[in-house]
Amino acid sequence: ACGPVAEPEADAAWQIAVAATAHSEVWVITRPRFRDAIRAELAARPDVAARLHVHYLDLAAPIVRLKRRGWDLYWYYALWQRALRRRARGLHAEHRFDIAHHVTFANDWLPCGLAGLDDVAFVWGPVGGASPVPLRHLHRWLGLRGT
Repeated sequence: ACGPVAEPEADAAWQIAVAATAHSEVWVITRPRFRDAIRAELAARPDVAARLHVHYLDLAAPIVRLKRRGWDLYWYYALWQRALRRRARGLHAEHRFDIAHHVTFANDWLPCGLAGLDDVAFVWGPVGGASPVPLRHLHRWLGLRGT
């Protein structure tokens, strides 16, 4: 999610994208959920609009309808990430990105389409995890001083 809205995750992504425009041109690929809010914000901020390029991506309508029925959304996420990889590769071929940053809905166990870009530094996170931490292995991973 990404957009200038009162939803913490979407707004955090939006703030990161806007901040990055101070140093670079920025391309954002997001679902069209906040399209109207994004358009209004860019119209009000031409300085940001000149450097922030938003591309909207969603899956086919029948797939989106299945997602809206309340089914587990992780299957949808994986399909969306595949579509993201295709879109990002096309944009990268045209604009030659230096960095790809996956900002929201990043989990330590889910795929990320941006990781499939060649010759691009990849930043993943902030990353959350719904995975249990195997405490019995922490001493091996962190050493005695880390546990």
